[in-house]
Amino acid sequence: MENKQIITIAGTAGSGKSTVAKIVAKKLGWQHFSMGDMQRDTAKRKGISLAQLGELQKRDSVIDREIDQIQESYGREKNQFVVDSRLGWYKIPN
Repeated sequence: MENKQIITIAGTAGSGKSTVAKIVAKKLGWQHFSMGDMQRDTAKRKGISLAQLGELQKRDSVIDREIDQIQESYGREKNQFVVDSRLGWYKIPN
């Protein structure tokens, strides 16, 4: 089993997760992933606003599962990265 080096940074919306994650990733020379960016990309791909995506997620768990699966795949396929995500610590394997 490969020893993964992954840092997850959690916090509420607007708490500075992305700011801290970017700084840490830069200092380590690692990649940075933001679940907020992923949410925005998902909304754009669906042709809706971020607020509309949030409302849709309340009614349709498929979107949440889609985003969770992306986080999980990062944990399986990538190494040496920093992610800002409220539940990344739980969703990313190992």
